[in-house]
Amino acid sequence: MATPFLRRALLAPGCASCSLPGVIRFALGLLFAIASPLGLEVEPGRETFAATLRVPAVEASGDFQGRLALYGSRAEIPVAAVRISRAGAPLALRTTIRYADIPADWVTRFRADGFDYRLRGTLGATPVDWVGRLAWEEVPVTGNETIISKFLEFEGVDLTAVQANGSRGVARVRVTNPFAFPLQIAQSEYRIEAEGRPVGRGATRAMVARRGTTRLDFPIEIDHAQLIAAAGTAFVGGGTVDARLRGMLTVRVAGHDVRVPLDVAGEIDAGSLGTPAD
Repeated sequence: MATPFLRRALLAPGCASCSLPGVIRFALGLLFAIASPLGLEVEPGRETFAATLRVPAVEASGDFQGRLALYGSRAEIPVAAVRISRAGAPLALRTTIRYADIPADWVTRFRADGFDYRLRGTLGATPVDWVGRLAWEEVPVTGNETIISKFLEFEGVDLTAVQANGSRGVARVRVTNPFAFPLQIAQSEYRIEAEGRPVGRGATRAMVARRGTTRLDFPIEIDHAQLIAAAGTAFVGGGTVDARLRGMLTVRVAGHDVRVPLDVAGEIDAGSLGTPAD
């Protein structure tokens, strides 16, 4: 380990190695290589996510330029990070990465327990090479409760059959996939709530969200009596009823199932409820 004593010895007057730039570079490289990142914070956006990387204080200044690889993959992406901490303080770097730049090879190597990383490049003029591993639960995500609303939009419910003993409908959902590859929704289970009342439920299997925005249809078995009760005066006046689509999506990533909570708001056009048939 490159201790402060070792660094002083290497640079001390009269030291046989002090005139050897290669040895000094080796010592500095060792120092930064062992200073593995201690913390990562993520703030998701719609097309990009911001990441803050925190590591111990290092004897270097300037911003970071380099490349990032995950899971031991040979696929790397360029990373430019701005230093947001003062000199001498624990190092904090801020960068923004596009979802579309994430290599498919990282996805095929995905593990549910965490990820290995290698971030190498230069901090100012100083070479750095950070290697380590983080568990997913060690990575705080800002706005975690509202992330799903960035990628899912509940457009509403269309009734396809209206019967006294049970109606059917379709929840229209716009799914935005920001990655450069399609995502498979292996299965989903969900319910519709209107004005706080459970008015229907459903399930799907084997749906695909292609890159960009796709509209997916989620079939629903509707309790017509509960829906009419929830609609109240809106049913008479032909207005809209506030609704929520709640449940769980299972997204399959490289053979692994990742469960994603579903909770998005929308409306039901009460004027379309109609009169149940006998």
